Amino acid sequence: MTGNLMLLLVVRADSCLHTPMCLFLSHLSFLDLCLCSVIVPKMENLLSEVKTISVRGCPAQGFFAFTTAGTEACLLSVMACDRCAAICHPLLYGQVMRKQLCVQLAWGSWVLGFLNALINILLAANLDFCENHAVCHHSCEVPALPSSCFDVSTNLVVLFCSSLLHGLGTLLPIAFSYVRIASTILTISST
Repeated sequence: MTGNLMLLLVVRADSCLHTPMCLFLSHLSFLDLCLCSVIVPKMENLLSEVKTISVRGCPAQGFFAFTTAGTEACLLSVMACDRCAAICHPLLYGQVMRKQLCVQLAWGSWVLGFLNALINILLAANLDFCENHAVCHHSCEVPALPSSCFDVSTNLVVLFCSSLLHGLGTLLPIAFSYVRIASTILTISST
């Protein structure tokens, strides 16, 4: 947490660091802080004998975990494309990666992470947990919800599909960027 806070403060304080990559890194640091604050407080359940999370706390924790993790994946994809633009088109980089575009890409990552979380958590929030007021698990994840009175197979299918789309949607641009970077570097003639 200290490293992420320091990175945020340094990028904010030094005007020389107001570059696209530092903007993305500061968003990434903030996301790491958020993810730690969502997951770590409930990690005490790993050490306790009663490993439960409240039914009200479950969707909240799941939503914030999905949002931060999904946004982080999108942001890493955007950062890979930014590096591709910097390495493959260094003379046009300033024109391509304008501040407005970088801000839009960062906020677009947040929106996609939010929508992915919203789809999965809205389905999970509609589950009825009978008389239980706690989920028997140390953290709230859709596969940990069989204590529901209803069948969670629809939730698992939606989770699988959204994870697949989100995963491929972020992995493919990263892979394409690194292939493009590698091919650009290999075409540079050097002694």
